[in-house]
Amino acid sequence: MAVKRAALYIRVSTEEQARHGYSLGEQRIDLETYAKNKNYAVVDVYADEGVSARKTMSRRKELQRLLRDVENGLIDVIIIKCLDRWFRNIADFYKVKEFLDEHHVEWECTQEEYNTTTTNGRLLLNLKLSIAQNESDQTADRIRYVNEGKRRRKEVVGGGVPLGYSVDANRHLVPNDDAPIVREIFQHIANGNSYRSSVPLIQDKFGFQIAGSRVFHIVRNRTYIGEYHDIANFCEPIISLELFNKVQEILSRHFRASKQNRVYLFRGLIRCPKCKKPLRGHATPSGIYQYRCSSLEEYKKCDFHGIINESKLENWLIENIQTLLQAEIYEVETKYRKNSVNFHGKLTAVKAKLGRLKDLYLDGLIDKETYKKDYATLTEQEREYTSMIARNNRVVPPALRRILNWEDLNKMYGKLDNHSKQELWQSVIREITFDLERVPGHQYKKTFHIKFLT
Repeated sequence: MAVKRAALYIRVSTEEQARHGYSLGEQRIDLETYAKNKNYAVVDVYADEGVSARKTMSRRKELQRLLRDVENGLIDVIIIKCLDRWFRNIADFYKVKEFLDEHHVEWECTQEEYNTTTTNGRLLLNLKLSIAQNESDQTADRIRYVNEGKRRRKEVVGGGVPLGYSVDANRHLVPNDDAPIVREIFQHIANGNSYRSSVPLIQDKFGFQIAGSRVFHIVRNRTYIGEYHDIANFCEPIISLELFNKVQEILSRHFRASKQNRVYLFRGLIRCPKCKKPLRGHATPSGIYQYRCSSLEEYKKCDFHGIINESKLENWLIENIQTLLQAEIYEVETKYRKNSVNFHGKLTAVKAKLGRLKDLYLDGLIDKETYKKDYATLTEQEREYTSMIARNNRVVPPALRRILNWEDLNKMYGKLDNHSKQELWQSVIREITFDLERVPGHQYKKTFHIKFLT
């Protein structure tokens, strides 16, 4: 009988850690012990720390990684401590359950038992989920009530405060020694400069290191005119309303095409050849999308001044992607096939040793302590090789094969909108790197290298 490949899913929220002392470590030990007793091969551990079970599924990154591995056929069973570690939302639970059923993946709790094959079992499951959801809703209502009272008293809600403010003993926002930095940023932009050009200014004038993205959020923050959570006169303003409005008008001219509406197809995928950090998307005034190093731009920690033109990279990928995929799939399947054969041989040898060990013990040739010690060592090796076989029984993600099987790539790709194009590249590419070579008559020649999600 084939050994089941198990995924261990762990979740704990920040509040639960503080109030009840829950920890990921304790849950992991519990799940690993359960898997060991069931003789499951643990494929991976998926741990969402500081995340509520009521949060949108897309914000639970490890849960999303787990579901991708389910889709890729890497998992047979998911192990959780109890139901509320999994979901406290009935709709999300059944949405995921339907997905798991489609891929023939089971789920088990180490501390609770559910039988969904009977009417009473399904009723118990629904009651448990309803109670968990109600408890979560009541907690949210209590938090909301407390926070509303704090706002009425003009007390800060939460831990983080904007640059230039501190929280005094009465939980009120008061300007601090960094307030001049904020005034300088607003005045710099009001004088007709870009918000990014304030980064080196602040570093030179105040010795304060700040990212351009943070500057953008600062100049959008209405707290600096004394407004907090839509409450006017909540705190002492750092800048005047007139200065704030002037900066907003300047920014609106600079961002006619809303930044939120821009879709950078290769966001987070292209790595800087010098500092290895992701290049950041940037749109020129004429609407050309480019990628450049944010470390150079914001922190002066990189000397790569080059840019990547998005449309040129896109055209190169469309022209070469299928050839690159053919080579990648062949290499992956060959590699895992060899590894699988290797580990199958080792597993067979270990099982043979276990059989001989048992015979030695039964024949009285070794004592009980030696038998127990050697048995523990061999069974651990057996679990390790079984797990490695499970890992190497991977399949190539369906998205890669879909692109490879498109007969007319240009035609199929041309039917996609920008969001779909971005989703496509994000689903097949792990990383894009490139080499720079100086060529006569040109500044640089770029040679791209693609790492796929295999």
